[in-house]
Amino acid sequence: MPISNGMARTRAGLSVLLAILLSTPALAQTRAANSDRDMKEIAAYHLSMDRFHALDRAMHDMVVELKNDPRFQQHMKEDAELTALQNKENPTAADQKRIEELQAAAERFDAETADIMGNGESLAAMEAGIKKLPPLANALQKNGISPREYATFTLALLQAGMAAAFKKSGQLKTLPPGVNAENVQFVLDHEAEIQRLQETWASLGSSK
Repeated sequence: MPISNGMARTRAGLSVLLAILLSTPALAQTRAANSDRDMKEIAAYHLSMDRFHALDRAMHDMVVELKNDPRFQQHMKEDAELTALQNKENPTAADQKRIEELQAAAERFDAETADIMGNGESLAAMEAGIKKLPPLANALQKNGISPREYATFTLALLQAGMAAAFKKSGQLKTLPPGVNAENVQFVLDHEAEIQRLQETWASLGSSK
């Protein structure tokens, strides 16, 4: 079944946003390492499949809310208009002016989106950034997850996942100080299901 250009652009936008949500923790792990308080909070957090499934529901709810968010809808409308103008064979001077306006609007939106997780400066910055995106904050709240827990969860998962990978390969015999051993074992015990959930989240932006 053919996909309309507008829907295709919407899916692309969702994919970009979800990629940011899933990749930001890697940046945050490096920056938050400078905060002993943050690292202690991350190490004290216990991963569980119950929270994984709650987050899975939240991610699906976020996509639904995002597609109905006026600001995101406006961005997708402008993105579709920009694509149409750029594809015109003989754009007029007015078209060129409009293209510049739409490109500037797209750059502003991209800059705002990139700051959703507070640029990974700290747990507090990530928490504040999450609150700036109502579709995500609302979806988390609906499923009993606070913005702070979401930030902590993602960093705890990243930390445990990295340690589990090194341990599985035989490159890590003793866990570094501050790494939650139970979380590392949890990741090893639930590797397949965790991978499946993460792949599902990564593909949400392109799902019908």
